[in-house]
Amino acid sequence: LTTPPLISWCALLHKRLHGRRTRLILWNMDCYPDVAERTNVIKPGGLLARFLHARTRAVFRNIDHLVCLDEAMARLLCGNYAAAHPELPVTIVPNWEDASFFPAGAQYPPWTGCESLGLNGKFTVLYLGNMGYGHDFKTVLDAAESLRQEPVAFLFVGGGRNWQSVKDEAERRGLSNVIMHGYVPKEQTGSVMSRADCALVTLRDDAIGIMSPSKIHSNLAMGLPLAYIGPTTSNVDEAIAHFGCGISLRHGDHQGLAAFIRSLSRDPSRAADLRARARRAFETAYCDLATLPRLDAVIAHSLGK
Repeated sequence: LTTPPLISWCALLHKRLHGRRTRLILWNMDCYPDVAERTNVIKPGGLLARFLHARTRAVFRNIDHLVCLDEAMARLLCGNYAAAHPELPVTIVPNWEDASFFPAGAQYPPWTGCESLGLNGKFTVLYLGNMGYGHDFKTVLDAAESLRQEPVAFLFVGGGRNWQSVKDEAERRGLSNVIMHGYVPKEQTGSVMSRADCALVTLRDDAIGIMSPSKIHSNLAMGLPLAYIGPTTSNVDEAIAHFGCGISLRHGDHQGLAAFIRSLSRDPSRAADLRARARRAFETAYCDLATLPRLDAVIAHSLGK
């Protein structure tokens, strides 16, 4: 794996000790040191960064199979580290949610926050989870400003480094339709999502390849159409393109986001169709029943079976 960072060095040592008896599969969740450079944890192009890049290339010269979360991550890793290993097999296996946790047609208890937050009677766009380095919300706030006179609410449930800045900016603009709520226990997330009408996902342009938003899987499981703002070729963009379960927009297109939300709020048949497509995407590609056999196949391939 790639967490903790560079743990694959231990696997490389094991392979060198045991030779041909060992097959090394790198299951990549996080890209190191790339993510540390882009977040300025280490100096981009500095001595430490160059050393870590060299060590990662050494790992890539010795792995037998690479598993990535999306095509963008595969391109980044192969371009940066696999030049000496062009025949390296690569398999895309997205993250997933447990299908048993999201049974089809499940009913969830009402979320008590609906009434206290004034969500009743409003089309609710939900952002659930961490608001960290890889996420940008300017386009979302601009869309909220465009929809401020309409029965639409933007509900942020979670926390993270961008939480306070989004809250402050919404207050500065007087956006009463932007509602902030802290993290909720895992057992309440089904109730929160069942109240939403659309799920919001954002990804910064410079996070493509090093991050793969995982919140989409539970949103798809709950049948929530995706409103994605970010670069193309991400896992979210791929899901929307393949399953038609939402809209993929670029940063700055707040008018497109507002128009999409407005159309869903006014057209129940279109909203129902996108909900069905979202659930179908979960069952087809983003639950454990769909993804675990793909990991089994990678192991079998590496063993020559």
